[in-house]
Amino acid sequence: MDNWTDTSEIVAGMVFERRYSANAVEPHLFIKPYSEIITYIKKNEAWEVEDLIENFGISSINAAKTALKSLNGLGEKTDWSGLLRKAHNKHVIGGGLESSGKKLQRGIDIDVPSIISSLSQLTNGKGDLVKASDVEPCDIGLVKSGWRTLDYHLGGIPEVGLTTVAAPPKTGKTSFLCKLVGEYLKEHKDKNVVVVTREMINSQFMKRFMEINPGATQQELNRLFLTHAVHSAGEAAAKASTVDNLGLVGLDFADLLIGGEVNPARMEEVYRVTQNLAIDMEIPVVLLAQLSRNYQGGIPRPIHIRWTAMAEALSWLLMTLYAPSRDYFAGNSDSGILPTDYGQAYVIPWLCRSKTNTEIPGAIQLPWVGETGWCGTARGKWFSLNKADRKKENNDEEDLEF
Repeated sequence: MDNWTDTSEIVAGMVFERRYSANAVEPHLFIKPYSEIITYIKKNEAWEVEDLIENFGISSINAAKTALKSLNGLGEKTDWSGLLRKAHNKHVIGGGLESSGKKLQRGIDIDVPSIISSLSQLTNGKGDLVKASDVEPCDIGLVKSGWRTLDYHLGGIPEVGLTTVAAPPKTGKTSFLCKLVGEYLKEHKDKNVVVVTREMINSQFMKRFMEINPGATQQELNRLFLTHAVHSAGEAAAKASTVDNLGLVGLDFADLLIGGEVNPARMEEVYRVTQNLAIDMEIPVVLLAQLSRNYQGGIPRPIHIRWTAMAEALSWLLMTLYAPSRDYFAGNSDSGILPTDYGQAYVIPWLCRSKTNTEIPGAIQLPWVGETGWCGTARGKWFSLNKADRKKENNDEEDLEF
């Protein structure tokens, strides 16, 4: 019954026999001429079947009644409006995919984000237009990541939206992602995770992943999907959207999701596509990013991120990583703001559009050891980066050792 023509005829037949209210369906979801007939019914409360025949002809009315009889009385409690929307979406999306496929065969670029958005409608059963009465108002909150550090100090990661994590080279961006993914898989035992790792091949990533998560179980690994064979953010998003029961996507890293020259337009596309992936699939997406040449050491701030305007505009949560032991630039103006303890580094949340457990900006000090990076179990110590709070004594006595 997923065929659009058949479903349109059956639902129209239900309306014609007054077994289903015309107010419960949207005319544009019907195939013609039923879209026009339902519009007429909605505008004329005192309509009769004879009026429909007079205005639209008998063949369409009879076709709808014949289709309805094929049910043999079944379907009285069926959500016909939902079935009609699903059939309509399949027809429209199928036509769009057919057109895009022909363009690709001719070597013409296509709008990958639009295709991903369309496919997500089939996954979540929603169309482009939703009645306001069917939408329950709520805020975008934070979902537990499984990583004690982020869950304790922030409350987790955005349940829907883009999280951008930026850092200088050799500061453990990949190990940070490994830690986050490993803890997420433990916490969410029914969710799958996709990692796009352009910086290294799958086997290299898995070596790093197992160093950070030595206790990962086979069940958890079965829910982790990897790919390094992508050449754009759109391609990465398209592959991720094919995974069922998707809970989290991680991308390592932004600049490598661009083929050829990295310029503002192409970088904007990376942020736009990854943010759209998060919104369309209603999941958290984590994007690793590089700092620009403007960074000359010290605490990495949002302004140091390459193409900062897009990072700040589209990220729901924005963080930087800072390892003082890897800060080779002497004489920076940040001296004394954060302790430079040996074997410690910082996760620094700068902005979050959801309410966090601790007011940001701030820095979470954690154990950090070279290549294995962020593999400790401590929740970490919080240092406020609000100017008014900077002189206050930090009373968090959390043990930072592994």
